[in-house]
Amino acid sequence: MQRTRFVLLLICIAMLTACAVRTTRHMPRNMCISDERQTLALRYVTFRYTTSLPKQGGDLTISGELCPKADKLPAWATWYGDSVISVYGVNTDGVIRAEDMHVIKALPLDKKRCLPVTARLPRTDGREPLYITLGYRLTLADGSPDKAQRKTFIAEDALEQ
Repeated sequence: MQRTRFVLLLICIAMLTACAVRTTRHMPRNMCISDERQTLALRYVTFRYTTSLPKQGGDLTISGELCPKADKLPAWATWYGDSVISVYGVNTDGVIRAEDMHVIKALPLDKKRCLPVTARLPRTDGREPLYITLGYRLTLADGSPDKAQRKTFIAEDALEQ
């Protein structure tokens, strides 16, 4: 009896996991418009970018910059630790259709300078509008990785639902 319950529990967990969808519904997004400068204002950063849509197939190219909001970051933060930036192509409901993730190695944080971001997303089937959004998981520190005394983590990213 115990074994049967355990097996049923595992089956239920597997079914629920298989149905999980990654979504950015809670995040701001812009409709994908070719060759137009666009901006996404997130909690701790602003993402300014342009999307290039090739006329004959191929990937979408998103070129832009991730700019920290100095007034939202700790005054002591002077370094990015290892961090992740993800550019998402999502549908109207925020469900992820394409993703390009980049790892950023530790580097000095200048609150007046932006980080360059270039992403490539495969084209979707075109049956529904495509929107662009950005997720990030940034580690902030008060010094280089070998000297940091304080660290904090800020993030806005996709969720499993």
